[in-house]
Amino acid sequence: PKENQECSSLTFKRCGSTPPKLVRDIPAEIQLRKSLTMKRARLLAHSVNPESRKESQKLFQCSRYVRITKSGKALYWRCKSRNCYICNFLKQREYVKNFKTNLTKSRYAPNKWMMITFTIPNTSVDNLSKTIRSLNNNFRKLNRRKSWSKSVDGWIKAIEFPREQEDPNFFNAHLHVLVAMNETAANNKLFKTEPNGVAPLLTKIWSRYTGGGLVFAKDISKRRNNDSSEKFSWISPDQIDPDELSEDVISYLTKNVQTDLDEFEHPYPTKHTFDFIKQTKGLRLFSCGGTLSGFLS
Repeated sequence: PKENQECSSLTFKRCGSTPPKLVRDIPAEIQLRKSLTMKRARLLAHSVNPESRKESQKLFQCSRYVRITKSGKALYWRCKSRNCYICNFLKQREYVKNFKTNLTKSRYAPNKWMMITFTIPNTSVDNLSKTIRSLNNNFRKLNRRKSWSKSVDGWIKAIEFPREQEDPNFFNAHLHVLVAMNETAANNKLFKTEPNGVAPLLTKIWSRYTGGGLVFAKDISKRRNNDSSEKFSWISPDQIDPDELSEDVISYLTKNVQTDLDEFEHPYPTKHTFDFIKQTKGLRLFSCGGTLSGFLS
């Protein structure tokens, strides 16, 4: 049959009766990323670069075969490309699930959680790869400082680079770090903040590494009015629980909402998209260490 022939030609090697394609039943989050992946596939299909056109075929195949079984269960046939919005979203949900599972299984509860954001001056698409590598290297330097390591037991790091609205050729690359703090953080001057959220001492050190930028730090506290004392008995009542921490904070850290430009926003959208993919290829955007090592896997 035609469906089996079509299935056997795919890389996921999962043949058999193909479930009906019911677009209306696909979750809104998947449907949005499906359309974004299709847009990226069409842009790359017009490239003169063979590597770009090959990537386009992979993305189109992944975004095309999102189907729903008769029982209502979604089947996502994944290309597992880091340039695919669908696969990135499903990977994000895996991160959230794994973090919540590992946090609950280990019954881990630090003295407090803190979100720290490290910013740098805007960078062009041609220097994006160099900037991301520099962010990772500068964080390693900071992680080796005694004043940092004595109060930080564990961390999860994510690099984000949204496009500038005023000039789409530039990106606002920055670093988000979720840190698990011990009791010494209360008296550590490194993490003292001003009313606007800026950490002066951290900013001074970070500027020395990067040549500019600010550091913002904020305590993560419980916001939902749910009683989780029975479910998470090892956590103090005023501390954020694993459910809220995973769904709110980890989802925010691992999100990927970077969209591609079209011909109305950029004179050469295909080249711009290919340059962006080329610059971010092979770079590590998420990592964890200390007591949180392996919590995303």
